[in-house]
Amino acid sequence: AERLALELQQEQVKVEAEKSAEAERLALELQQEQAKVEAEKAAEAARLALEQQQAREEAERVAEAERLALEQQQQQEQARVEREARKARGEAERAAEAERLALELQQEQVKVEAEKSAEAERLA
Repeated sequence: AERLALELQQEQVKVEAEKSAEAERLALELQQEQAKVEAEKAAEAARLALEQQQAREEAERVAEAERLALEQQQQQEQARVEREARKARGEAERAAEAERLALELQQEQVKVEAEKSAEAERLA
C-alpha cells in the first residue's frame, strides 16, 4: 500500500510538473506573440508617422512653390502695369507736344495771312 501510495504520489508530482511546464510554455508563447504584435503595431505606427511627416513636408513644398509662383506673377503684372503707364505717359507727352506745335503753326499761319492782308491793303 505504501509503495502504491508512493507511486501515486510520484505520478501526481510528475503530472503537476508536466502541467506546470506546459503552462510555462504556453505563457512564454503568449508573451512572444504579444511582443510580436506590439512590435508590428510599433512598426506600423512609425511607418504612418513617417508617411504623415513626408506628406506634411510635401504640402509645405507645394505651398511654398505656389507662394513663389504667385509672387512672381504679381511682380510680372506690376512690371507690365508700370510699362503700360510709362508708354501712356510718353504718348500723352507726344500728343501734347503735337498739339502745341499745331497751335504754333496755326498762329504763325494767321500772322502770315494778316501780314499778307496788310501788305495787300497797303499796296491797294
